[in-house]
Amino acid sequence: MRIFMLAVAVLSLAVAGCGSGGPDVVPVHGKVMWRGRPVADGEVRFIPTGQTKGPASVGNIVAGEYKIDARGGVPVGTHRIEIRIIGRTGADTGSGVMSTEGAIGSIGPPVYDSPDSPLTCEVTSNEDTYDFDIP
Repeated sequence: MRIFMLAVAVLSLAVAGCGSGGPDVVPVHGKVMWRGRPVADGEVRFIPTGQTKGPASVGNIVAGEYKIDARGGVPVGTHRIEIRIIGRTGADTGSGVMSTEGAIGSIGPPVYDSPDSPLTCEVTSNEDTYDFDIP
C-alpha cells in the first residue's frame, strides 16, 4: 500500500509539472484592406519579434477577413506582420479590377510579404481584433 501511495504522489507531481510550458496565446481575427478594399484572398502571418517567444502564426484571408485560432492562437507579445495578397498577376485595368490575364500569384506590395514588412502589432491577452490597411 505504501508503494502504491508513493507512486500516486510521484505521478501527481510529474503531471503537475507537465504544464504546457509554452507562451500565452490568444485567438485573433480582423480585417485586411488593400487600396481601401477588402483583400479577397491571401494570408496574414504574425512573426514573433524581440522578447516574444513562440512560433509564427498564420491565417488565411477570405473576403477581407482572417482568423487565427489553431494551437490556441497567437503568442502574446510583439509581432512583425507579413501579408500576402493573392490574385491574378495581370495588369491593373485602372478601374481597380485586375485583368483576367496572367497567373495566380502574389499581387500585393512585396515589402508587406517579406521580413522587411513595416507592419507591427502588440498582441495582448485581452484584445483579439487586429485590422490592417495596406496603402
